[in-house]
Amino acid sequence: MMEYEKICLASRPGLDRRGRDVNSTLACALVGAKLLIPAAHLEAGLRSGERRMAEEINRVATDAVADSLWIPPDSPGKRVKRPH
Repeated sequence: MMEYEKICLASRPGLDRRGRDVNSTLACALVGAKLLIPAAHLEAGLRSGERRMAEEINRVATDAVADSLWIPPDSPGKRVKRPH
């Protein structure tokens, strides 16, 4: 996270795009949120519902800090709902 923050501070991206559901996805999303960089989650809404999986926690948390949620083209849009 510290290295990604250095990159963001140096380059000041206009949009932070995050895909996948790995730990680095969430880490980078948190850095972007801290630095007020608008974020888009590219695979938003894909859910297993299994909270014991790290990937599911990463998905939910990344959605929570993202400014926009983008779904894969083959996913039904009704699956993306913000809890707040």
